[in-house]
Amino acid sequence: GRQAGMYRLTYRLKTPVGDDLTAELFVMVTPALVVRLSCELAAPHDTRPVRLGEALQTPVKKMQEKGGWYGMEVRVRLRDGDGDFANTRVVSDKQLSAMVATPDGGNGHGIVVYPSELLSDAELTTGVGRLQSWDGKKAPKGEHGGCRLFVGLMEDNVYLPRPAYLGEGQLTAGLWPSEAAVRQRLFSRHTPRTLQMAVALNHCPGVTCSEPRGTVDVPVVSAAPLRLRLAPTAAPPTASLPSATDGPAWMHTSAALALAAAAAPRNCAPLPAKVAVALRDDFECALPLGVVIRLSAACVAPAAPNAPASAAAACPGIDGASAVVNASGVAVFKRMTPRLTRFSTVAEARAPSGGVVRGALVRLRFTAVIGIDDSEAVPATPEDAEALASEAEELAQLQIDRFVFLTASRVPVALQLSRGGQPMRADRAGALVLTGSAGGSLADVDVTILNEVGDALTWAEAEQAGTLTLDGKKVDGSKPLTGLKLPSSIDDVARYRLAFAPKQEARGAGGAPTLEAHFVLKPEPGQPARWLIRRSGVAAGVTGRRAAAGPLELRVGQALGDTFTIVLVDEKGNGCRRATLAPGVAPILTVRSGNDTGGPWLVLGGPAAAGVNGAGQPARCRELLLNNEALQAEAGGDAVWQVATRAYAHVGVSGPASTNDRPEEMLCVSDAQGAYAQEMLPFKLLAGPPHALELEPKSKSTLSARDLRTRERLPPLVFVVVDAASNPVPVDQLTVKPLTAAAHSLLKVTHARAMEPEGNGGARWSLRDLRLTADRAGHVAPAS
Repeated sequence: GRQAGMYRLTYRLKTPVGDDLTAELFVMVTPALVVRLSCELAAPHDTRPVRLGEALQTPVKKMQEKGGWYGMEVRVRLRDGDGDFANTRVVSDKQLSAMVATPDGGNGHGIVVYPSELLSDAELTTGVGRLQSWDGKKAPKGEHGGCRLFVGLMEDNVYLPRPAYLGEGQLTAGLWPSEAAVRQRLFSRHTPRTLQMAVALNHCPGVTCSEPRGTVDVPVVSAAPLRLRLAPTAAPPTASLPSATDGPAWMHTSAALALAAAAAPRNCAPLPAKVAVALRDDFECALPLGVVIRLSAACVAPAAPNAPASAAAACPGIDGASAVVNASGVAVFKRMTPRLTRFSTVAEARAPSGGVVRGALVRLRFTAVIGIDDSEAVPATPEDAEALASEAEELAQLQIDRFVFLTASRVPVALQLSRGGQPMRADRAGALVLTGSAGGSLADVDVTILNEVGDALTWAEAEQAGTLTLDGKKVDGSKPLTGLKLPSSIDDVARYRLAFAPKQEARGAGGAPTLEAHFVLKPEPGQPARWLIRRSGVAAGVTGRRAAAGPLELRVGQALGDTFTIVLVDEKGNGCRRATLAPGVAPILTVRSGNDTGGPWLVLGGPAAAGVNGAGQPARCRELLLNNEALQAEAGGDAVWQVATRAYAHVGVSGPASTNDRPEEMLCVSDAQGAYAQEMLPFKLLAGPPHALELEPKSKSTLSARDLRTRERLPPLVFVVVDAASNPVPVDQLTVKPLTAAAHSLLKVTHARAMEPEGNGGARWSLRDLRLTADRAGHVAPAS
């Protein structure tokens, strides 16, 4: 063995005869000087990479008691020139402390030589511990065959300044890349890079041969936080990470800066420059291919620039744009054009001339997503997909907000109709309705072409951009619109389509689409001109031949209120409003045909006693005044009277039915003042419903001309079915109740047959085999 100590060497010589010859030699073997070091990483870094920029937390019991978790542990063993440590000189506590001591409290020399890729001034604390010897035996107490170094330790109350590329601040415990390594983008977030770290101990006379050295391979990956930042579009791949204020000059970090900018892009025009977004961590490490940067653009109010996207209107043309992150970690948005058709929120910015410019404040929000749905951003390998999946949670937290003030363009985006200089607004149903007198024309409707901020374009500007048409015919927008004719009936409307078509060159450049404005002309009644009897079932406003369906057919006793109403109309026959009625004017309904004696008459019936005559029959007249009590409640504010009053709930017509000799009667509506033209309505009076049975005169004389005897067979009696005005009424069947003598209860009236029709009319019925009988025990009955 090569272990230090006293060795006995025995030499034996065999002889052909006798005993073998032997000789002994004693040799003292002393431990070799330490020539080099054997280094290895302790758990957990012996099986997984060191994460740059992350606190290294290796638990060490003794050091835990001092109040901390410590850095990466490097185990160092002392070796001789052959690389063996079993016969290496064992050092004492004092010697080992001298070998690992850092002169003057500095760092690096004699302890650890950092590779150029790492910061050389990271804090280093050493801990001394006993290591087992080669044969598994422990060295004597106070003697050591190696040491333990802890790299990247951050002790309590010890802080290191951040390197320049990270800006101001303090570092936490751990290993950090050098600025040169960051500029060259040497590291990766998922593929380890192996760095060789050198360990050198101080020379200890009698123990070491000069300064013993050793190396250890350290695999590292970046653990720096991901950043989403704007970048110069022409930046080389190895440039330092851009600051948060980089980006085009027209993009700003706050709404206030955007509103105070000297220059601003214009809506409907390409943005002045490309926009580059860098997705890297603080050590310039990019992600594998497969990430997309998405842009959401929303119009926000200057008072609430950070309103949620759901509460802000999107900015078409740039909202929803996306760009794939390349291998260098940069996504570039090319030639985006905002196309706001209308500024939902108008902002005001300071113009370079000192005035005020109206426009829109747009918030640009950049976010990063894994582009699994984008064919251009699908991860190249399953390993890349797995790596991106591990970054998904951090990616979801990344966001950049920038603000842009867009000035209004001179592109037509809306049509505004105005009347008499006042802009027209849509009604609650969303329709744009213009009113005027029925049958007239509108000559005071102007059209204004607006840009997206609501400013009016001059007609010269509009003509350069496109053509204005009304129902397909070209019109001159500098003058009021012509040819706007209102229908004659208030139940009709006229619909018009106003359109502004951009010129072909504007369409080819993706310019504004055709603008349209649909509006309706709704006629209103004119001044009251005449009375109108409107038949039930005829719509309001229907006049002329469509309303004249021949004479009105009325039955005796039929309620006129169910048949027609009386309306005050204009010259076109449209019902007027009550407010236009002349004071004190009310319609008078008159029967103009016949006479007071022979009729026809208006018959009045109702709950009031005044509505009946002394005989209990409905009162009748030839003329009836309909006052305001007769105004129809269902008509709202229209001047419509129902043919009934509070005193007379039922108004009908009675009199002789119309015949060939007298085919028509006439109703008239007028007013006492003669303010409006009267209305004449012919009508035919038809028999009403059956009301009574009457004996024909011949049958009456049969019963009254002589004394009647019992058991005498009387001649047939003929009855006539009549209405309330004694007009014959045909019926299909007539049944007579048993007949009795009204004057004497002892007299009985019998007949052998049922009622039989007389002739073909159905109104005359005969009763045959009529007899009178009396009880024999009775006395002679007086004439009845």
